[in-house]
Amino acid sequence: MRAMRSALVRAALVVVLLGGALAGCGDDDGSDGGSSGGGGGSGSFKVGMALPGPVNDKGFNEVGYLGLQAIEALGAEISYVENVKAADMVEALRNLASQDLDLVIAHGGEFSDAVIEVATEFPDVKFTVFNGTKTAPNVAAYFIRYGQGSYLAGALAARMSETGVVGYIGGAEIPPTLQGAEGFEAGAKAVRPDIEVITTVTGDFDDAPKAKEAALAQIADGADVLYSFVNAGLPGVTEAVKAADHPTKQIGYIIDHCEDDEVFLADAMFDSVTLYEQIGASVKDGTWEGDTSVFVGLENPDVVWMSYCEGRVDADAQTEIEEMGRQVVAGELDIPEGI
Repeated sequence: MRAMRSALVRAALVVVLLGGALAGCGDDDGSDGGSSGGGGGSGSFKVGMALPGPVNDKGFNEVGYLGLQAIEALGAEISYVENVKAADMVEALRNLASQDLDLVIAHGGEFSDAVIEVATEFPDVKFTVFNGTKTAPNVAAYFIRYGQGSYLAGALAARMSETGVVGYIGGAEIPPTLQGAEGFEAGAKAVRPDIEVITTVTGDFDDAPKAKEAALAQIADGADVLYSFVNAGLPGVTEAVKAADHPTKQIGYIIDHCEDDEVFLADAMFDSVTLYEQIGASVKDGTWEGDTSVFVGLENPDVVWMSYCEGRVDADAQTEIEEMGRQVVAGELDIPEGI
């Protein structure tokens, strides 16, 4: 079932990329804070989304857009604005809310303050912040526990490492990135207490040259399994892994990268598509609630799980990692609080 879901997400990503190319949606420099787009028809409810990056980044933003499309499939009329910079967040959210929407989704915790400001101006509009930190009567926050999935990625990295050195490469210095780093290191040390974990946060999810530079430095220091917690920056890590002077492998995140290159061992999956479908359904059926914070981790295997590349991780290792996941959910492992 998980393999099928990964395949469906990958197929949908191809549709997004092709659709973006055909529609020509977006400005080259994104200087206006993004571009608006929409979808279809006479849905029974209306949902808009603001995203901090491009909808074709093969990572966080693209999967967020796929989630919006999943809501559209429920009968919603959708709209979106992408490439929203920090200075433009309030205006972008205000513009969406003024379109008589039932729900405005801010795809990223960096929107938290802006959502609270705009939500007071539109008390009849529902707002949801993905990875949000604040709520209000008409604002709900949903946070995926990236640290938990990253804990399993760290365990796998340590299990597969030959050199005893593994690396974490993160993007912007925000809570999901930092929780991912903490979880990765904790998982690695749970498997091999003497493992060396190198952590680099580049400051940008989409800067491939920075990600490659970080990966090359980690490889030079002996790392042979790298976990890429970046979006459009991920190809830079892959280039470095393929150029390594010793056998080196990669673990991706958010979407299935197994078909991209044989250097991938697995992916830590964080399926916001399924989560958004659940949120959209709650708006449609009237069960959506504001002033709530919802945290989703390994206890919801439809949202957070490890996806292994066929034939690249032995069955014993997979069994070991899956058992660790069960123990995390059961509270049987001593893991860092808050991941």
